[in-house]
Amino acid sequence: MGAYSGVVTRPSNGARVAWTLAPGLATLGRQLDKLGITWYSIGNADHLKRSGGHTPWKPGAPFGTVTAIDVMASPYAVVEKAILRLMKQASYDTSWIDFINTNGSQYDYDGRRQASSGDHHLHLEVLGNRTSFTSNLFYDMFGWPAGTKPSPPPKPPVVVTPPPAPTEEVTMKVIAEKGKPERWKTDGFVREHIKTMDDVAALEAVFGKTVEVSDPEAFGPVVTPEGGKS
Repeated sequence: MGAYSGVVTRPSNGARVAWTLAPGLATLGRQLDKLGITWYSIGNADHLKRSGGHTPWKPGAPFGTVTAIDVMASPYAVVEKAILRLMKQASYDTSWIDFINTNGSQYDYDGRRQASSGDHHLHLEVLGNRTSFTSNLFYDMFGWPAGTKPSPPPKPPVVVTPPPAPTEEVTMKVIAEKGKPERWKTDGFVREHIKTMDDVAALEAVFGKTVEVSDPEAFGPVVTPEGGKS
């Protein structure tokens, strides 16, 4: 487990300097802790003679803030490939990175190689003016521990618009049954005793339709609204 805060002596003047790890790096450090990967933050005596990211006095960064960590994961080529895959994705935000050293090379925030490096472990350094950021970088590189990966947002419900209901017919045919002049069929149902216009009007009131009296000879005699035979 790397250190998140502490006090060091500055070699150039002997001053005691309290320091804390950049907030964004502290979040990444906790990811490494959950993954069981060794990492370091504050520099050793040799680092502290200089003013890089492993010191709390890096120019351009808030005084007292350490802006770099070393990640001791291996194989180095696998680590290099994993982080470059993310850095080169336009949709993956690594704009808070100043540079990284890994597997003998130095890369800019977007994965472009800048120079050779003496580091083969992963050195991750953030911009001095971007010490607070949010990232799941190490989970996305090394894998999410069980139960920690957030669920994807629910998909919006699919709204199915039903087709418009067919327009109901405004008329209903009334046909007499063959040989039964007092029994008429309407839409397949038998309606008895339709003999007058009053009976037709009553049928219209029940069904809310205009009743059309048909008179096909094939179905035998039809009772007319006046009650006679045709």
